Amino acid sequence: MTIRDSPSIGDRVGVDQKRGFIRYIGSLHIAPDSNEVWLGIEWDNPGEGKHDGVLQGKRYFSTKYPDSGSFVRLKDVNLGQGFLKTVEDHYSGKDDQLEGVEIVLKEAELDFNWIYQQRLIVLENKFIRFLERDVSQNFPKCIELSMARNMLSDWNQVFRIIDLFPSLVTLDISLNKLKPLEPIDCVYPTVESLNVVSCGLDVKTVSELHRHFPNLKKLFLVGNELEEVPDLTNLVKLEVLDLSKNPLVDFKKVSKVKNCSRLNTLNLKECGFRSVEFDEDVGFPSLECLWLDGNPIGDWESINQIARLPSLKNLRSGDLYTSDRNLQAYEILIAKLPTINILNGCIVSPWERSNCEKFFQLRFSEPPIPQVHEKDVQRFNAKYGPVYEKPPEGKYETQQRKISLTYNGKTITRTLQLSLNIEHIVAMASRLLRFEPSKVEVKVEVQKGVFDSVEWNSSVVLRSFEPEDGMEIVFSDA
Repeated sequence: MTIRDSPSIGDRVGVDQKRGFIRYIGSLHIAPDSNEVWLGIEWDNPGEGKHDGVLQGKRYFSTKYPDSGSFVRLKDVNLGQGFLKTVEDHYSGKDDQLEGVEIVLKEAELDFNWIYQQRLIVLENKFIRFLERDVSQNFPKCIELSMARNMLSDWNQVFRIIDLFPSLVTLDISLNKLKPLEPIDCVYPTVESLNVVSCGLDVKTVSELHRHFPNLKKLFLVGNELEEVPDLTNLVKLEVLDLSKNPLVDFKKVSKVKNCSRLNTLNLKECGFRSVEFDEDVGFPSLECLWLDGNPIGDWESINQIARLPSLKNLRSGDLYTSDRNLQAYEILIAKLPTINILNGCIVSPWERSNCEKFFQLRFSEPPIPQVHEKDVQRFNAKYGPVYEKPPEGKYETQQRKISLTYNGKTITRTLQLSLNIEHIVAMASRLLRFEPSKVEVKVEVQKGVFDSVEWNSSVVLRSFEPEDGMEIVFSDA
């Protein structure tokens, strides 16, 4: 059964794995005597076609991309089929695309009643375009329905289909190119997760989704070519929002969702952001996970802005940040982001955080202190005490010494300020020699070949030992 016996301009069609829109119906000038009907198709993805609607110098239609157009014989395309027929074909084993599934039915079970009792219906990469007329069946127990990559284009047909699912919680209609949403009176309060990835949605349609799905907790909007962030404040239960791969460019647009009070996870990968800037009222009270990788962001002021998020625990920052003052970018990021415990997929342990903070304080307390790091240095001075102590007047013309640091037979030499305390020296050495500060014994050479033990977190400064160049500090496992 089909909606129409013949295709129309704008209809969805499928050929094997490709999906597209009909842009032309008729004959071609290269075959004037042929009675064959040709369809000019604009495929969903660039590169799936051969041209932009021009055949041997004559334009038949236009496409958005130069290589997304093709001509295909009418007899070779699939114009779509009904939802219920697709369900029965797929779960009976008649579907050619069904692989690896063995279904055994008794003769009396061929009415497919068992299908309507399933909790999960997956119909991905099929040719669903509509729901048949006069449907009396429904799926009372199904909580998850996937119709990804079909031929749906009309929201009315989508709503007619999900009317059959009174218990539906998760709906995936990604990779269907949907027309703008028109006013229609239907509400689906059970739906909590909606996947509309690469559906060609506009901002107005997304902003109206709350009228039909008022209890959404998860909304996936990847790759819809959105240039603005929709107003989603009416989705009061929203916890997860994925806006990745939309050309938003200006980070200030993100403030439109700052008052989504339950928003926990925000994915902004590959949105074209070059910097991050929040409003004076930063908002996002519950945001714990923020993905920013794939954006050309590499300035430290953006990290200062991110550090303002009150609940942030998990960040993906991308890989454009560079080392500075002999600190790796990863170490600087940990130091500047006091609330996170996962950075770029790696767990940040308490001792690693402490080391990074002390190492940061050590490096960036040396004048001139970069303005972008001043507040962090002040924070660490208040937390750990100042790194540098003002030397006694008239003493120590040279305020640094070459000190040997040894652990497990490996020795490195570093020039250290005499005002450094032991705790900061241990923190630095632990990064260079790879040990955990609280699990080593520390011995300082006070005379040639004579060592005294000190606590690893001692505030005693190096000057107290009256060191000479070549003095050794030895670390050994406790």
